[in-house]
Amino acid sequence: MLRRPGLLRSLRLSRALSTRPQLLITGATGLVGQRVCDQLEAQGIALRRCDRPPSQDGNYVQCDLADAAALREACRDCDAVVHLGGVSGPGCVFEPPVDAGCVAATNVIGTMNESPVNAVDTYAASKIAGEQLCRAYAAEGLVDTVSLRLGWVYGPGRTTGCDVRGLLQGEPSSLDPAHARNYIYVDDAATALISAAVRPDPFAGMAVNVSGEYVAHQEVEQAVESLGCAVERQHAAAPDPLVGKMDLTRAAAELDWRPRIKIEEGVSKYAKHLGVFASRRRTPI
Repeated sequence: MLRRPGLLRSLRLSRALSTRPQLLITGATGLVGQRVCDQLEAQGIALRRCDRPPSQDGNYVQCDLADAAALREACRDCDAVVHLGGVSGPGCVFEPPVDAGCVAATNVIGTMNESPVNAVDTYAASKIAGEQLCRAYAAEGLVDTVSLRLGWVYGPGRTTGCDVRGLLQGEPSSLDPAHARNYIYVDDAATALISAAVRPDPFAGMAVNVSGEYVAHQEVEQAVESLGCAVERQHAAAPDPLVGKMDLTRAAAELDWRPRIKIEEGVSKYAKHLGVFASRRRTPI
């Protein structure tokens, strides 16, 4: 996330003074981007959406982030950029060489705390590189930046692989029951990003962990079963490295943010959105 130096006022207060877009949301049609836009609009905060797919939205800019001129135009008159555009998910492996005009910096796989981390794959490396660029720009006084390291985001709008969605749709469970992740429901992720965007004080390039519950896959299965859905278990190796619980101390202190949605509630919300679990119930609930 990038913000203009000298314009670190609360957007909630300043929106009464101007109707022009004040927040640019890249990746606005993606999983987290859509939720951020919805929540901002519900709060009455002016925004401009930006993404690659075409849209009929009057306040939408179709833009490839590798197009510097188009990106510069998209940013015009905006006070802050919530940058959510980029390659989605560690399953999207880069094949060198890659033309990279802009790097997403919203999460780092394998992060447990706010200290510098090492990459174990190209996806994580791209996130760390983005953090370092943001920190350097902030150090030079060009823009104020903060990098939010999101946990494993799930919920409505996710199009990449998702074990929660798979279980709700009747797919066999293929993860080790002990495999744990820092799950975070998409609404909680969006709330954290907005909290960062409207904070009046500078961040100076810091990185902040943002996650929900740290739970084992077995607990996800139990949450699905609590809805009356049968779970077929065919456990196999986990698709991502097993990491520890993320330290959320800085999120609470700097963003005044804490996750609200526990795994049981998140799974239930996701099930209602999918509209597929009712026919799979074993008993009425």
